[in-house]
Amino acid sequence: MNKNQQSPSTSPGYFGEVKNQTLKSMNKILVLSTALCMITLKAWSQSPIFNIDPGNKYIYYPEITGDPDFKAVSQLRIGPYLTIGNLGLSNHSWIGSNVILDYSSYGQDGSAGDKNLFVPAWADGTGLIMDFNFASGSIYGRTHRWDGSSARYDLNNFDLAWMLGANRSYFAGNLGIGTQNTSGYKLAVNGSIKAKEVNVTLDGWADFVFAPGYALPPLREVEEFIQEEGHLPGIPSTPQVLEEGVDLGEMNALLLQKVEELTLYVIALKKEIDVLKERDTSKTEN
Repeated sequence: MNKNQQSPSTSPGYFGEVKNQTLKSMNKILVLSTALCMITLKAWSQSPIFNIDPGNKYIYYPEITGDPDFKAVSQLRIGPYLTIGNLGLSNHSWIGSNVILDYSSYGQDGSAGDKNLFVPAWADGTGLIMDFNFASGSIYGRTHRWDGSSARYDLNNFDLAWMLGANRSYFAGNLGIGTQNTSGYKLAVNGSIKAKEVNVTLDGWADFVFAPGYALPPLREVEEFIQEEGHLPGIPSTPQVLEEGVDLGEMNALLLQKVEELTLYVIALKKEIDVLKERDTSKTEN
């Protein structure tokens, strides 16, 4: 060999070719590994099918049938419990935990059936589904306690825990904002609330004060109560308010009751004053 001639193992072109071959081999290994992983994630007897290509930017997991009635039903299981898929009888996609879409829901001969039926991965747990309705733009949170049963269960019969939509949202349980302790209230907020309007629904109002036969407390009794207790009768005390807070609807009704009682006191005092004035006028004339 000429001393100026390079061997193939030391030429720059050789190293470039080795690099390219190595990258191609690694890419094939990556694709093969992904395929093997997905093959192992099959749902019991429901063998998954998938398309994957080295040039793809995402993994496409197609529907189980070409029948348009199925609306691209498919699902991908990740591990024993997490499942992602499309429903067959609605414009919905879903992410679930401990739920598996039973393909036999849609019949065996191309008939789409009439239900989206699920079975559990673990029958002693709870099935959780986040249901995306891309037609209405809403997201639903659904739950079902399996209670040891592996029987198929219709998605429409799952308990609706919450719903998020563009114009309205729904929560079945109690909601805490800034706190986990709702103290039994439907909404508990640890912080300030700003609103333009608050509408409080009540079971009654304070106009009973003006009803015939209402026992208006004598002012002497009111005075004695104030001297002993330090607050108006029927109105929460300072320690009670600091401990329990104030119910807006109830407090407004109580305050109105006191205003109406004050109105009756004023009317009664006006009548007494008018009587005294008449007596004064009579004495003056005599």
